[in-house]
Amino acid sequence: MNRLPRDIWHQISQYIPVDTLGGLYGVSRNLFDIAMKARYETVHFMDFSPRQKSMCRNLDDPSIGPLVRCVHITPWLVKPRERLCNTWTASLWNRLHRFIHPGDTTKYQEQRTKDKIQKDISGVAGVVHKLKNWINTVLTGMRIQIITRTLQGFLHPVMSQLNNQLIEVSLKLPPEILPFLHSISLPRLQKLELHLSTGRLSKRAIDEYLDPAVIFINNLFRTLQSFVITTTYTSESLDLSQFFNKLGHFPHLSTFDLLIPFDGTHLSKPSMLVKFLGMHYLTLTRLRLSTTRCVIQPINNDPEWVYALIGPEGPKFAKLECVEIPLRPLKSELKPIMAFLDIHSPPLMSVALTDRGLSYCELRELIGVLGGVSAQLRHLRVRLRQLDPEAITLIVTHLPQLQSLGLEFSEIASSCVEDREYGNRVDELSGFLTEMKHIRYNSSGLLRINIPPEGRWSHKLELAFMESFPSLEGVSELVPSSSA
Repeated sequence: MNRLPRDIWHQISQYIPVDTLGGLYGVSRNLFDIAMKARYETVHFMDFSPRQKSMCRNLDDPSIGPLVRCVHITPWLVKPRERLCNTWTASLWNRLHRFIHPGDTTKYQEQRTKDKIQKDISGVAGVVHKLKNWINTVLTGMRIQIITRTLQGFLHPVMSQLNNQLIEVSLKLPPEILPFLHSISLPRLQKLELHLSTGRLSKRAIDEYLDPAVIFINNLFRTLQSFVITTTYTSESLDLSQFFNKLGHFPHLSTFDLLIPFDGTHLSKPSMLVKFLGMHYLTLTRLRLSTTRCVIQPINNDPEWVYALIGPEGPKFAKLECVEIPLRPLKSELKPIMAFLDIHSPPLMSVALTDRGLSYCELRELIGVLGGVSAQLRHLRVRLRQLDPEAITLIVTHLPQLQSLGLEFSEIASSCVEDREYGNRVDELSGFLTEMKHIRYNSSGLLRINIPPEGRWSHKLELAFMESFPSLEGVSELVPSSSA
C-alpha cells in the first residue's frame, strides 16, 4: 500500500466523506497531507473554548495555516465566569457589598462581559489575520439582540483589516447588522452571497436596514462577478423591489442567483429586477432562479414573477450559458419558457427546469427546442411526471452531446405493465428494469445521471442505467435545487 502512487491515494480520498477524511491524518503517512488539507481547508469559529484555542495554536504552524481556504464565523453568547473568592472573609465581604450596592455589581458584571467579548474578538481576529491563503469567509448571525455588538466587532477586524485577501464572502446576518456594512471596503471581492431573514420586522424598518447594504454592494462594482441573494419564508414584510431598483451596474457580473418564496411575495414589482438584469445582459452567463415555500401571510405578491423575468418584456442575454428556471405557477403555460430557451439556445450549455413535472408531450417540445438548434447542451435537469424508457430515449437521442442528466420524478412507468395501478411502484419498477435490459445507448456520451435518493429502488435504477449506458461513469444522488 505504501508504494501506491500519490494520484491513486488522491483518487481513493474522493470516496471518503470529508469529515472522516479529516480524521485520518494519523493513519498513514500517505494520507497525512490529504487528510490535513481536508481537516483545515475550512475552519469554524463557534466559540473561544479551550478546544478552539488549541485549533488556533495549530493554525500558527507554518505547515497548517496555508491550508485554510475558508473561514466560518458564528458569533456566540459570552458569559464570563464568576470570580471565586479565596477566603471566607472575602466571600462574606462580597455578599455584603452586593446587598448594599447592587448597582455596582451589575456594572462590574457588564464590564467583565464587555472585556470577555473584546478578548474573544481580538483572539479570533488575530488568528485569522495570520492566515495568508484564505479567500472566503462566512459570517453567520442569530436573531438575538445581545449578539449585535459581537457581530459588529467581527465585521470590522475581519473584513476591514483583511479586505485585500477576501475574494468570496457569504453573509448570514440579522438585519440590524446590515447598516455596519457601508463603511467596509473589499477591493478584491468577486463573489457575494447575501442571506436575508427579517422575521416580523416592518417594511419601513427593513428598508432602513437595506439602504446601507445597497451602498456596500454598489461599492463592489469594480470587481463583483457573482451575486447570490436568498430569502426565508419567515420574512413576512420583506420586499426586494426597491433593493434591486437602487443597485447599479457591475461591469464584470457574470452570475446571478435568486431564491425567494415561489409565490413572489418578496418581489412585488418584478420590473425592478428586470431593470437590474437588463443592465447586465451583455455579461451574464449564469442565471439561476429558485424557490422556497411561500410566506404564511403574504402582503404583496406577484405569482407571475418568473414569467415577468423571462417573458417578452424580459432582457435578452447575449452570453447565457447556464440557466435554472422554476416552472411557477404550476398550471401556467410553458410557451414563454420555450420561447426564452429558443432565443438563448445557441450558447446554452446547462438547463434546469424545476418545481413542475413535465408530461411526455411537454418534454418532447422542450427537447425539440434544445436539440433542434443547440446540439452543444452538456447538462440537463428536468422533473418528469413519470420516468419511462421512452422519455430517456427521447432525451439521449436528440441531445447527443449531453454529459450529465438530472431526473426528478414521482412515478415510474413501463409499457411492459399493461394494467397500471396508481401507486403500484413495485410492478412498474420491475417492468421498467425489464425493458431497460434490452436497450443499449452505445452512441451516447452521457457520463453521469443524478436521481433522487430513494433507498428502496435507487440502487436497482443505478444498475440498470450503468448497464444501458456504456459511457456512464456513475449514478449520483440528486442535489436539491433549492433550500428553505
